[in-house]
Amino acid sequence: MQQQSACATDVVIFGAGGHAKVVVDTCRSTGLWRPVACIGESRWSDVGGVPVEAEIGATGWLERGVFRAIIAIGNNRIREEVGAAAIAAGFQLVNVVSPFSYVSQTAVLGAGTVVMAGAVIQIDAVVGAMGIVNTGASIDHECHLGRAVHIAPHATLCGNVVAGDRVWIGAGATVIEGMQIGDDVFVAAGAAVVCDVRSTGTRVGGVPAKPLSKN
Repeated sequence: MQQQSACATDVVIFGAGGHAKVVVDTCRSTGLWRPVACIGESRWSDVGGVPVEAEIGATGWLERGVFRAIIAIGNNRIREEVGAAAIAAGFQLVNVVSPFSYVSQTAVLGAGTVVMAGAVIQIDAVVGAMGIVNTGASIDHECHLGRAVHIAPHATLCGNVVAGDRVWIGAGATVIEGMQIGDDVFVAAGAAVVCDVRSTGTRVGGVPAKPLSKN
């Protein structure tokens, strides 16, 4: 069982599902953050030992001086919306970076980004606010990712990839060097992106990746 540092700072988790479980565990592994509540609907009464509370009670934490928060919601658009609402209410989004990941000193992480165990973010890469770099994902040199992206477990972005807001790169997918990906693009698990996917909201999959049927 992980030992929580006495110097850890209280943080409110927005989200109470499976992804929130991993975020709670990652917070504890850093020794920097102590989750005090998971805000949202849940099938559990607690998430990894952290009590679940209704959204209506979130601002009560501000009154108690707990203003740091992380948005632990897998859905990109919902995460972005909840994050904007939390900021408007007075919360400050923080980054949670697993000590078992590697993040280059020159990489830039936007506020509210979570980097899970085994992830690698290389030199001069940029990940926008509220991004998820999930377990074992790899973002290579000079990639530039927009807001609220989700790089799923063991996905690989080779160097100089540019991706817009709310992009989803599925588990085990690969995007080769220099590709450009538009806002809200969905790349299915295991896909290999070898051509630009610039049209907003496009869904691609396969090897090589091609547009998915809407049926």
